[in-house]
Amino acid sequence: MHKRALAVTLLCASLPVMMAALLSPGLPALQLEFAGETEIQLLSKLVLMTPALAIAATAGLIGFLVDRWGRYPILIISLLLFGLFGVQGYWARDIYALIATRFFFGMGVAGIMTTTSTSLADHYEGLKLRRMLGLQAGMMGLWGIVFQIFGGYLAETSWRSPFLLYAVAFPLVFLVILEPAMRNEKSELKVSVSPERSVRGFGLLLALVLLSGAVMTLFALLPVQGPLFFHSLHFSPKRISFLLSMQTAASCTASLALALWRRHVPSAIALLLGLVSLSMSFAWLGHADRWRDLVLSMVGIGAGVGLVIPCISAMIGTLTPAGQKGKYLGALLTLNYVGQFLAPIWSQLILQDHNNNDLFLFASLLAACLILLVFGAIVFSLERGRRES
Repeated sequence: MHKRALAVTLLCASLPVMMAALLSPGLPALQLEFAGETEIQLLSKLVLMTPALAIAATAGLIGFLVDRWGRYPILIISLLLFGLFGVQGYWARDIYALIATRFFFGMGVAGIMTTTSTSLADHYEGLKLRRMLGLQAGMMGLWGIVFQIFGGYLAETSWRSPFLLYAVAFPLVFLVILEPAMRNEKSELKVSVSPERSVRGFGLLLALVLLSGAVMTLFALLPVQGPLFFHSLHFSPKRISFLLSMQTAASCTASLALALWRRHVPSAIALLLGLVSLSMSFAWLGHADRWRDLVLSMVGIGAGVGLVIPCISAMIGTLTPAGQKGKYLGALLTLNYVGQFLAPIWSQLILQDHNNNDLFLFASLLAACLILLVFGAIVFSLERGRRES
């Protein structure tokens, strides 16, 4: 992939981090404005998580269209949806209308994520793909820090102001249009990649998709429940945005480290380290009552996600054949965001009889179960390989 096309692809791929990062610090203020609505606790969380429902509902179809029509037209349409429906939240006066605009915004996010991931998977495989996905996750983290902090400052004036930042998608539309390598993508594909082949290891592929969805439902707890938990500890929106940015910074750092040290850290080890970090950090967050403990637990959760997600995406991108990567990466996005959309629902069920501390301890237990499953799969694979040899 040409360097300019790669840079534009990575810039576009960074936009989805704005989906919840901008709005999380203003969530308590949004609840106050619409306090007259019944079930406002759930409705306010749906403002954050409805894009996840849109991604879950449309990513599979978008992946199919990406394989059929190509990356370029889908990316242009997705950027326009992202910008047009993203800024609509600034003028919304009804929370149900706001949730509706967030659904179409989520369709744009699904298109951006599917097209950019597929473009990278089309040009790279194996460790090179993991490196590129690590760089992508690192850039998303850097942008996430900027937007979370900026969104926190804007939320001090109004919870509506951060919606205007979604207009950043419009300049990227022109960058994509002006980049010839992206317009002529079909002639550039698969210069160094093996020819068409069937899917390798479908059972492993399914297990990786399910694992990714479980990790993403844990990750979604923080933008959904974190601001309300921190607000109950009497933190301002600026301090809340700082805490969330610490998680993003740690995720960015872990992804970049994985990209730079790709030959020294096997994917299975990176998965285990990431899940251990998630489990321990959620347990720490469940007992945290001091600023230092909160910061460290957020760093640990971010680092865990930053290790796990690029590894899973790279393994799926390598297992799937040319011409079908959009379909399978779209399926991965679907499961990821089904998990994210379910997060406010199952967390609310737990919070009916328990507090936030119990919720985070439950998340720690779930991550520990994933550790056992991954470890068991590794042992099984090693034992089968030993018998075959």
